[in-house]
This record gives sequence, C-alpha cells and structure tokens, in this order.
Amino acid sequence: MEQKDYLMRQIDQLGVVLAAILGKLLGLKNQVQSIHAIELVTNELKEEANIDLEDILNEDIEKILSNNNLNMSNLETLTNILLETAETKKNEEQLTIYRKCLELFEYINKNDKNLSFERFQKIEELKKVIMT
Repeated sequence: MEQKDYLMRQIDQLGVVLAAILGKLLGLKNQVQSIHAIELVTNELKEEANIDLEDILNEDIEKILSNNNLNMSNLETLTNILLETAETKKNEEQLTIYRKCLELFEYINKNDKNLSFERFQKIEELKKVIMT
C-alpha cells in the first residue's frame, strides 16, 4: 500500500511539473521568440520529468505511458505542450507533430473517464489541419 501511495505522489508531481511547463510556454509565447521558449520547455521537461519530446514523437502511446508513469491528465498536458511546440515548426515537421497530437488526443478521449469538449474541439481542428 505504501508503494502505491508513493507512485501516486510521483505521478501527481509529474502533473504539477507538466502544468508549470505548459504555463511557462504559454506565458513566454507572447514575450520572447517562440524558439527560445521551446528550447526552455524542452530542457525543463528533460531535467524535471525525464521526458524527451523527440522520443515522444517516435514512440507509441503504450510505451510513452509505461516509460513515464503518466496518467491521462498528465498525458493530455504533455500533448498540449507538443501542440504548442508544433506552432514553431515548419511544414512536414509541424504536420508530424500534429499527427502525433491527434493520435494522443484520440487515445485520451477513448480511455479517459472525463469528457472534454475542449479536447474534442482540438481533435476536430487537428483533423482539419492534417487533411488540408
């Protein structure tokens, strides 16, 4: 029982770190160049949560979940971070990130007990962008 509580605290801490990083990314987006913001977020994710955004793009969802002890809420926050990073990329790289975000949002939508209209809207927007 103690081990499960420890793991839950670790997962909750990861959620706090991801939320803080997303907040910094959104706050920095208007204040400094986006590329600098993305570098900052990428480095902080590596240092604080041992998550590499490039690895996330290349791994399947089950491996992402098992390697990083992410719950659905944390995975959604991480997907939102990926979505923000896509805004700084060009053409094919941006499309690759959008596809991964769509895959992750659909997985979350299917497996999360909570219904999110915001998530549903993001899924629809990503589908439109990818199809064009």
